[in-house]
Amino acid sequence: MIVKNKFKIFSMLFLILLALILCSNNAVLATDITKVELQTILDKIPETIETDKILSTPDDYWQWTSDVGAKVQTTIGDVEGIHIETTFVRDTNTGIIDLSKVTVSLSDSNYANELSKTITIKCSNWNENDKKHIEEKLNSLNLKDESYHISANLDLSEDTDSTKFFSSVSQNHFDKLLNDSSIKTELGSTTGDWGDGVYACYSGQMFFSMNNVMYYMYPHVSVEGIPVEVIETADKTTNVSLNADTSIIPSNTVLEVKEVKSGEAYNTITESLKNVSNKFMAYDITLKSDGVEIQPNGNVQISLPIPSGYDTGKVVVFRVETDGTIIKYDTKIENNYAIIETDHFSNYVIAEQNVSSTTETDKTPIQNGEKDDTPKTGTIQYIGLAVIVVALSSIGIIALRNKKH
Repeated sequence: MIVKNKFKIFSMLFLILLALILCSNNAVLATDITKVELQTILDKIPETIETDKILSTPDDYWQWTSDVGAKVQTTIGDVEGIHIETTFVRDTNTGIIDLSKVTVSLSDSNYANELSKTITIKCSNWNENDKKHIEEKLNSLNLKDESYHISANLDLSEDTDSTKFFSSVSQNHFDKLLNDSSIKTELGSTTGDWGDGVYACYSGQMFFSMNNVMYYMYPHVSVEGIPVEVIETADKTTNVSLNADTSIIPSNTVLEVKEVKSGEAYNTITESLKNVSNKFMAYDITLKSDGVEIQPNGNVQISLPIPSGYDTGKVVVFRVETDGTIIKYDTKIENNYAIIETDHFSNYVIAEQNVSSTTETDKTPIQNGEKDDTPKTGTIQYIGLAVIVVALSSIGIIALRNKKH
């Protein structure tokens, strides 16, 4: 009896082992693909693939990558036993990565056979003139994803937002190299290490874009901290003054102020303020470092002289965007100056606000460059009261029905 049971057990184990061997052989047979078969699959991928995805920020890069990979997969269909890899083409001379060129690599499950081809990604939103301009500019600078040493006015031992710091330092550095305001620079994902309080280094994706055309590279940047210095300067013609420090703007920053009295910008300002003020002075305020227009890395203080005859109790400061949007700032009045803090420079207006427009403007206060969209306390109270009334009414109806029954 024992012998029979052992025989049955060994027989079952043998059958299971045989089944596993057969399954594994079938799997190998199913996934083994020859180089000829790979070439046939690769030939299905067209030389050009079109997309309508828009590239405007580094965040769009990931959607772009996903969309390109999905379109490649669609052209060849579902094929078992192959690996597909798509990588954007990197210029070996400049280190710049072109998001319109993709190398598609196909390999079998064991990576024994591998074939690849480079295809073009055509974006319906790309302007060819923009693409040509940014390519020529980047090639002329011969930028490479190698090491860059930057001196920055910051105590690196402080508890600083490293990503924001690296981003601002890098953008200012490459903005100066490019010296072309039509090309936008922006730092993507980064990895960094703080040093001994005066030194830090990082690497990450630096994106260069013009409208919807985008390229990027992987620079390695080392940053040397320099003691922070206070910067106080004023425009002699308008008496508009700037107060900041070298952790926010470079030490050689120049303040340029022009009074806006006519032209398209003046017409936009006048139209935007027609229900707010008919008594104002407008200024085009810019910051430049080494002749290149820059924006500060954080808030700086701007003081605008209050014109003679203005009621200081009604004086406010607005920023007026090119599309006519007005942004109201918290304004401090001191020594006949209107003082604000801002992190962006364009057209600013010091105005005597109309009494009739005060109530209307305060319904949606716009301060420090941000709209206050949070619900007001009175609104929340009314909503809460309404909820209570509805709840009590429901209880009363239920009670009446129970009483009838």
